[in-house]
Amino acid sequence: MQESKIELTERLRREDRWGEASKRKDEIIRLLRADGMKRAEASEEGWRRIAAEYPPLPEPEAEETTPIDAEGDSMTPTPYPASWGLLPHSAKFEDEVDWVHQNRAVVVEERPGCGVRVHWDRARRPAPSYGAISLMEFSCSNRKGFMDILARLRPAENEKDEANIQREKMSIGEIREILKQFNERRDEALLADAHQGVRDRVGVTVDDWARRFGLTVPKDAQAALETLVAELVHVCGAVSDVESAENDASSAGA
Repeated sequence: MQESKIELTERLRREDRWGEASKRKDEIIRLLRADGMKRAEASEEGWRRIAAEYPPLPEPEAEETTPIDAEGDSMTPTPYPASWGLLPHSAKFEDEVDWVHQNRAVVVEERPGCGVRVHWDRARRPAPSYGAISLMEFSCSNRKGFMDILARLRPAENEKDEANIQREKMSIGEIREILKQFNERRDEALLADAHQGVRDRVGVTVDDWARRFGLTVPKDAQAALETLVAELVHVCGAVSDVESAENDASSAGA
């Protein structure tokens, strides 16, 4: 059946060839008019020739797909890509579910009112088994059912993750406790060293005064003085730390 001008124009536009064909038609008309042909006749001849020169393009080969009707029943099962080779009948169920979960978005084409098509060749990797292929088809007809299966498998993984997190928290807590004990022992050692340093300095000062001024200081009195001064230095240092912290807090609040 010969195409009308409108049909020819629409087809060439769909094929993205109308621009080229239109220029060719105008060129034909110009040449025919130059040879003395009437405008109407030249126009008709131009349309006839581009229809002959630009026939319909061949239809592209159909993709390797499995059409599934709206109820989810496979209408014309198509084999999976030959490049996948021979698949085992089954694999680890978790692997089959994971394969469907990872590939469903790119493999399944859901067309409202027109059913579903499965494009196996779009999968990121071959199916692990025939069981995975069946599971993919099941997900097309019963997506909620597949999501329920997926949800049943996920809690086990979540429990493992939670256990790992708890172990990590315990490890972190143990490390913090060790550091706390280390810091406490270090502070005690530093405090003891500081006290001894102050006591030694007080002892040297008292001995110097006794020698310079001809004083006699009992040993127990000197020891008590050394201890008292060391404690005063410690208390004054603690008060200074508190005041410094309060000043920092006030500055931060301002």
